[in-house]
Amino acid sequence: MASGSEFKCLSGDLPSASELIAGISPAIVTCLAIAGCVLLTTVTIFWTQVRYLLENTPKPYKSRTITLCAIYQIVSVVYFIAMIIPRFFLLAEMIAVLTFGFAAYQITCLIIDYAGGETNFIKTAGDNALNMRVPPFCLFYGCLRNGEPITKGKFIFIRILVGQFVVVQGVLNITMNAIYVDDPNFYNSVRFYFIPFVLISLLSCIWGLNMITRMIAPHFPYYKLVQKYFCVQFVLLMCKIQPTIADMVVSNVNFPCHYPLTPHVYKNVVVNLVILIQMMFLSIWAIKLYRKPLKKPQVHTVYRSMSITASNLSVNTVNTTVDYM
Repeated sequence: MASGSEFKCLSGDLPSASELIAGISPAIVTCLAIAGCVLLTTVTIFWTQVRYLLENTPKPYKSRTITLCAIYQIVSVVYFIAMIIPRFFLLAEMIAVLTFGFAAYQITCLIIDYAGGETNFIKTAGDNALNMRVPPFCLFYGCLRNGEPITKGKFIFIRILVGQFVVVQGVLNITMNAIYVDDPNFYNSVRFYFIPFVLISLLSCIWGLNMITRMIAPHFPYYKLVQKYFCVQFVLLMCKIQPTIADMVVSNVNFPCHYPLTPHVYKNVVVNLVILIQMMFLSIWAIKLYRKPLKKPQVHTVYRSMSITASNLSVNTVNTTVDYM
């Protein structure tokens, strides 16, 4: 008959924070120390750059810019807590997913602000501005159009595609967290039934982001919209894909288990440390993208139009002089 610790290993139970600290190993201590340094670096980099962003970002973009640069610190903090409190992992994932959803809607609004608003972009965009045949639905040739005019209604449709992510994922994640708190074993048996709903919501959000980014980015290359979009999307990819792959590895490989240091504990510590390091680099990349002054394109456009007008006037003057002679 299996002992209590062996039963907990077989069932995949995670230890409490007190159990983890009581049986902590040098490897876990090393990972926690590295994670603490990485988290401190990420937070420090952000706070040292906030003043510059506040002083140099134009007022219409200021609040969204600061928000999009701050999401990496939020994700880093919750995953560091999940390293110390193993049973916090599902709540940490929920916070990270909802943070991405909030950031996705913020960058959608910021992209529209860069374009001068919906009304202004509709006036200046061409008849084939909107391409609905973009990833992840780029293979639906019979259902989606390759190019069509953009309208207010289509802007609302894109906002709904992106905005639904927070609502749908919030409901799904709260439900999963409630099930996990009530019975972790029952959660492990039913969590796969949530996957179709999670995927539909996720793919719809990515579709909306791709449409708005690909539509507006060619008109405003100076703003580096594609890079800013990927900087947000990588948050979701790193916080969802890596833990899923690690779960598959732990579930299919027989690792030695000595409770409370179970394979799932080591998996959580390693994956969370990797995510913390990735958030640090993403934070550096985001700040570098948003530090660029945003008023330059307008000045360059004015000077370019003035030079073109002047050159046209000079050419017309020469032609008139030749005809007169």
